[in-house]
Amino acid sequence: MPLQEIIFGVLLVLVLLGMGAYYGYRQVQSLRTLGPDSDMPVADRSHFRRQALRRLVCSVLMFVFAGFLVGWFFLSRELAAVPPPDPDRPTEHPLVRTITFYWIAALFVLFGLLALAVFDLIATARHGFRSSRLLENERRAELEAEVARIRRERAERN
Repeated sequence: MPLQEIIFGVLLVLVLLGMGAYYGYRQVQSLRTLGPDSDMPVADRSHFRRQALRRLVCSVLMFVFAGFLVGWFFLSRELAAVPPPDPDRPTEHPLVRTITFYWIAALFVLFGLLALAVFDLIATARHGFRSSRLLENERRAELEAEVARIRRERAERN
């Protein structure tokens, strides 16, 4: 395996492990602060709890994918030590099925990670739009109450 691939692989594994640990720690802290005694509305608390759980699962998937990348270093060395396959039947190589299932599993983990990230993005956007609409309705109600108060004061003066 070329040195550039090893360096890039090690950096990728370190980044995945670092980000997984950092965000996992942050989400555990977030879950601890979202206890039932917080003064946050139930809908917001529920959203943030689900968000923290989704992100915690993503952190675990980062660790698993990093494990797949580390495992590939060892599997590729084993592959290099095996004699070349028969040119007439390359798919009958003893490691072809193992490598195929290995990378299928790794890609499923990566897909799960990306799907959860997209789902989290959509859920966060929906929560933001819902909160914005709620704030706008509250502001409109306050303005209408203020207008009604001013009209009442004018009517009382006249």
